[in-house]
Amino acid sequence: MSSDSLTFRVRLLAFTFDVSSMHDLLQAPRHGCVSALARAKDAASRGEKEWAQALHEEAGERCEGFLGLGFVIGQFAINDICQNTSRLVEAARTQFKSFPDVGGGKALMTVGAAPFDGSPYSTIQIINAAANYWKHKAEFLKTWKQYEQEKTQAARTILQVKSAGAEEYATHNLDTIAQSLGMKSVQDAWAFIAEPIATWHGALVSRLDRELAAVGHHDDS
Repeated sequence: MSSDSLTFRVRLLAFTFDVSSMHDLLQAPRHGCVSALARAKDAASRGEKEWAQALHEEAGERCEGFLGLGFVIGQFAINDICQNTSRLVEAARTQFKSFPDVGGGKALMTVGAAPFDGSPYSTIQIINAAANYWKHKAEFLKTWKQYEQEKTQAARTILQVKSAGAEEYATHNLDTIAQSLGMKSVQDAWAFIAEPIATWHGALVSRLDRELAAVGHHDDS
């Protein structure tokens, strides 16, 4: 593979994620939350207290689902970035023997990503774990403590969401995780998902540019 080809692939990686498009994708689940909460607020404004309470509880459940969808949208972008970066690193290491192993696959979630609130995890790992939790929580048939003794994906997911405030029998864990990531209200733009991914993606691209320059590959374009 030529140096020009590597340069092209770094540039292509830079275009694999667009934060504006991510915000657009997140509008649908966010709007679902807004609509559910609006129905409860409307009932309360009419003095229908019991109905408003029922709608408010339903809105909480629906918002958990919509937040889960939002985290899965984020996870899709994370996986895409990891896969493209892994392929680029593999190609660079094939051509330049001194090119460092900056990580591959899911290990890339810690490269250049902001640490999460003093935990051993990055914000990217937390977003990914929140998506996994929402998709697979019904499959957790043992207690969290039992899972934590294992070295499985389920154990990693539980440990990571716990670090973001999730509790075993809580019903609104995704809301808790979202708030720990900076969400003020589900009605606001969901920057708590989009912006950390954008920052991490930019850091990966910059890191690859620096590493290619360090091994003697220069972009003359």
